[in-house]
Amino acid sequence: MNLAAGTSFVFATLAEAEPLLRLLEATVQTDTPFPSFSAPARRATVMLTGMGLAAADAAIEAMLARLRPALVVNAGIAGALHDGLAIGELRRVSAVAEAADSAVAVTRFLELAPPGWARDLDTARLVSRQAPLFDPAIRARLATTADLVDMEGERIARRCAARGVPCALLKAVSDHADDRATLLRNLEHSSHRLAECLVSRLRQFPVME
Repeated sequence: MNLAAGTSFVFATLAEAEPLLRLLEATVQTDTPFPSFSAPARRATVMLTGMGLAAADAAIEAMLARLRPALVVNAGIAGALHDGLAIGELRRVSAVAEAADSAVAVTRFLELAPPGWARDLDTARLVSRQAPLFDPAIRARLATTADLVDMEGERIARRCAARGVPCALLKAVSDHADDRATLLRNLEHSSHRLAECLVSRLRQFPVME
């Protein structure tokens, strides 16, 4: 398999990646400096970064130094900053920025061009934080310019952009950024919906460029 010509799916945790690994029948790779899996029949790899901006930064840099994928797809769960977004809803990220506890200016967002296989998906603006978000006051501030919050997407998108590697972010809503119990309760359902969408697109676009 030519890893330089395939798709690299990047998740923060094994729990988020497991449904896709099962559907792809992916096997563990043992010759990489980061947890990763291979699905040669789909010309795809799956990598786990660990949680948080720093972990994502280090892992994606290590992966890009080793591989030259046709596309990096950062997939996983995210918290909704607006009540109108339903649990399990899938959104393609159209723009992403790093956030702390204050609203992020629109000018700080990195715009992401939609790949052909994802152009019909509903979009959302994402902010990425180092820590989980379960504070209603911070949620309200971030919601003024964003729709979703996670802990990794911004660093992955920025690193790919710096190296000229196409990158797409696809997120499934797991909670409304209000409590950890809700997130954990919905993690499997939301991750499974995400995996089904990705595999369906892979059938249509064997290399998701």
